[in-house]
Amino acid sequence: MSYYGKAAANPEFLESWQTQLDAIRDIFSLSKTSRASLADNGIGEPGPSDGGLPTLPSGNPIALRRSRGSKTCVSGEGASGLRSPPVPSDDEGSDLLEEEEMSDLEKDQRKFVRWLRARHAQERAGVRPANYGEVVEEAQLEELKAQARRRSSVELGELEERSASAEEHVRRFSFNGDCVSTIKAHEDAVNCITTLDNGNIVTGSEDTFVKVWNPNEATLLCTLEGHFGAVNCVTQLTTPDMVASGSDREIVIWSISERASLATLKGHGSYVWGLLLVDGLLVSASSDKTVRLWCVERKRHEFGTCFSVLEEHRDSVYSIAKFPDGRTMATGSADTTVMLWKGAGHSHHYVRAKVLRGHTKLVYSLIAVGQSYLASASDDWTIRLWDCDSGSCLGCLDGHEAAVTSLAAFLGPDGSQVPILFSGGRDCDAKLWDLTTMKCERTLAGHRDEVLCITVLASTHHCGVLATGCEDGTVKIWGIVQM
Repeated sequence: MSYYGKAAANPEFLESWQTQLDAIRDIFSLSKTSRASLADNGIGEPGPSDGGLPTLPSGNPIALRRSRGSKTCVSGEGASGLRSPPVPSDDEGSDLLEEEEMSDLEKDQRKFVRWLRARHAQERAGVRPANYGEVVEEAQLEELKAQARRRSSVELGELEERSASAEEHVRRFSFNGDCVSTIKAHEDAVNCITTLDNGNIVTGSEDTFVKVWNPNEATLLCTLEGHFGAVNCVTQLTTPDMVASGSDREIVIWSISERASLATLKGHGSYVWGLLLVDGLLVSASSDKTVRLWCVERKRHEFGTCFSVLEEHRDSVYSIAKFPDGRTMATGSADTTVMLWKGAGHSHHYVRAKVLRGHTKLVYSLIAVGQSYLASASDDWTIRLWDCDSGSCLGCLDGHEAAVTSLAAFLGPDGSQVPILFSGGRDCDAKLWDLTTMKCERTLAGHRDEVLCITVLASTHHCGVLATGCEDGTVKIWGIVQM
């Protein structure tokens, strides 16, 4: 059962998730007063006055491979550049452009920022939205603000009334961005990493092996052998016991419990760079410029069959992302574009819906951060945030000093929390981003080589929030430490 299903079926599971999320946000999302009160109770130090994370030193003594092309950040076709998104203030009429005076891009940027603010207001007011992508109207937002203010006024009283067990659980954790543990995972580069629904992580490496780990104990659970070349991508399939990994021209389906391969999928003409389960189908991206859709339901006679081939990209396809609706996906390519695809009816056929242009080099990674919002990471050293309804680029997240190789987002168990975006790059750093301001909130420095992959951990009761894989064969666990 997925984490979404567990959250719906088990209130204690959801409560555990929410307790951890509260512990994290108590440190960097609540008001100054709330955070100061929590600090007095021993739950971490209050951050800067603007409610952000305290910034760690971003210096990195190891400057590897920083000559991989010049750093560029240009907007879409016909545009000369991007401005920072207009951030709404508490006085909505004081410093915002009038609606009729705003460009379409500024309207999209404003819509995105207001959506994020609505998420924050809903969380603090204890209100859950009807659907993940909902943008709250102005009157509703003002009411949510009022509810949040009323909630804030009794926040300390509520804290004191918590049960002893819940209070102890919160006190045991603090998000500080430190490296909790380092695993010497492989003898060569860790090219890919993914989190399973049961909390374990799977890594794939240049050394041809796929390995399964318990991130809380930093222990190896099993090694899957069978590839003849570097493992470039890995993803969970229908259950945590089934994973798929991609290498040169082939995809291998594995059973972790049986420690054996169930099938080898052949059809691509070159390296397989991306894998993702979308609407029950395995989607693969390859250097042969195609995207393929495979049946991976073990009980069906079509198991291992390629249902469809998408051939719109003009160069190697590196990345895949899916949206919360389950029928929309995005692909990123060395042709510098991001393509949006929509499922046609109940068939396995996908049609191209839109092309997003703006990056100047290949697109390494994609992640959905809302019903219609997408983040993309590129070899041009930037991350771009897109409104997929309009096709607008809402802005550039500029901070890495080399190619940005990977993205991950913390959304909570039911996808309703304000997204927290993480990135990894060839500058040896991972970063945490504030999507409201489009600025880096924290740099996680510690790797001695390029960060090639990143994943948010599913664990809610031990030591980790984030795992990063490195060129030197190590995996680092970051974020929540046991007090």
